Amino acid sequence: MCHHPSPASLAEDFGEIIIIWPDAHHSWHYLNFMASREEFLQQMWDDVINPSMQEHWIDNLIRESERRPDSPFADLGPALKRLLAAGADRRDLSLIARHSAYEAVFGTLYALGDPGVDDNDIEMMHESLLAADPSGTECRPGSAPEKL
Repeated sequence: MCHHPSPASLAEDFGEIIIIWPDAHHSWHYLNFMASREEFLQQMWDDVINPSMQEHWIDNLIRESERRPDSPFADLGPALKRLLAAGADRRDLSLIARHSAYEAVFGTLYALGDPGVDDNDIEMMHESLLAADPSGTECRPGSAPEKL
């Protein structure tokens, strides 16, 4: 029996999402789903930077912080309520959030290129982000520094 690498081992080797399947002649086919540079950047705009302009994030964050007051970033809900009570415009808040998202994406992409990550070990790094909070509280209320 011939051994073929698993999709997981290929993805680990190549840093790509790959689907593998055999045909009727027992030949193996590989399909690569890694985004091109342009596709990836477009995804950042579509999925990370621009969604805040839909404004529903404001009510979602307020509602979630009331439901789970000890969860990561739950102190944002009361801050948004105070801003809205003081007359802040939802579009203005969304423009600020959009800019913050852009700065976060820009800073992350810059850091991935310079200085980079040892052995290009970036797969599933997002799952380690909260645990890396310097406060040690995974961004729970009160974890934000006063000023840097």
